[in-house]
Amino acid sequence: MKYQDLIEAGKKASGQSAITLYTESLYYYEGSDSLAWYYRAKEYNELGLYEEALNDLNRYLVGNKHVLRSKIMAFYQKAKTLKGLNRNEEAQRTLEEAQELMPGFEP
Repeated sequence: MKYQDLIEAGKKASGQSAITLYTESLYYYEGSDSLAWYYRAKEYNELGLYEEALNDLNRYLVGNKHVLRSKIMAFYQKAKTLKGLNRNEEAQRTLEEAQELMPGFEP
């Protein structure tokens, strides 16, 4: 399978199976703008693996120009992750950052 095929297969899977597919896709393309970072973070969040999710989201968000919609959704996932880690003030700042990018943004 190639990068995009693995991403699509990961979207159809869930949990550890999806994480494995997203991880494998990163072998083909590990640029920080890879959507695999975002999708894998979502799976980590669902499994309560917040530190792993935060690492992937930071990798996806830092220093890259993404399509605004996907960047906003990544900020939302990051806020969800931070709340899972009981870092509520940081989560609120993350939501505010998303609102600056897209006024009227509501998770």
